[in-house]
Amino acid sequence: MTQNNLLVEKSIAFAIRIVNCYNYLTETKNEYTMSKQVFRSGTSIGAIIQYCSLKNDVDEIIRILISTIKTIKKNNNEQ
Repeated sequence: MTQNNLLVEKSIAFAIRIVNCYNYLTETKNEYTMSKQVFRSGTSIGAIIQYCSLKNDVDEIIRILISTIKTIKKNNNEQ
């Protein structure tokens, strides 16, 4: 198994857990605001990994990941 496949498998498993968490929060706890944010944040990881896997340029992948980290830090500081 290559490193790339392991990363994809783990991100898919994580996304499934996030979707299950979203369903639990909305159906059982009637929580809609927080559940939407959990869903967006949790599933964006898979989207970033998929986008990076399509790129062959290592420098571009690094720029994408740095930009993502900056956005996460900015969002954490706003809360």
